[in-house]
Amino acid sequence: LIRLASEARVIAVDALDVSGEPIGRLARAGVSELRFDGSSVSGRLGATHGMGAGIGDGRWAPGLADAAFEVGYTPWLPDWTPPGLTRGLPRVEPDVSYPSAPPAVVIAWTAADGSRVLLRQCPAPLASPDTGGRDARAVAVGDATAVLRGRGLVTLVWETPERAFGLQVRGASLGEETALRVARSISPDTPV
Repeated sequence: LIRLASEARVIAVDALDVSGEPIGRLARAGVSELRFDGSSVSGRLGATHGMGAGIGDGRWAPGLADAAFEVGYTPWLPDWTPPGLTRGLPRVEPDVSYPSAPPAVVIAWTAADGSRVLLRQCPAPLASPDTGGRDARAVAVGDATAVLRGRGLVTLVWETPERAFGLQVRGASLGEETALRVARSISPDTPV
């Protein structure tokens, strides 16, 4: 536990498990939101887009059908995720970048070693599209132009005429190519 003065400039935050091993990190200058719910740390970095953020305020749904009913649309899923990752429960969250839209659905695929693929989606258009910036580059995801950031934690943000997506990939053997392969396999035709 640490208490900081409100004017302190935080450049990174590590979440540690009971043994002292890091289980999550918010890094880069500009941590604009930070939350801890007793089991995980989440927040929003000023240097990235909210669609590429980790798990934030919201509630867990018992399954995809329940999440779809709550948000009013059926989540699109990837046809491919890295072997060894298991899909978790969906989370319904308010989307800070577009608060007047229906809530976002967040789904994470995780492995025992801490590797994770996290997919956030909400109806398009975004109120504030990702403008890129330092350590970011434009890449193609289908017909859309996405913004990819690949230093440490890989994030990818893009939108189609129907949906806006944010993808986050972390893990020793996962990187930019994994993020692009997962993103390019997302389709409304993938069975839920």
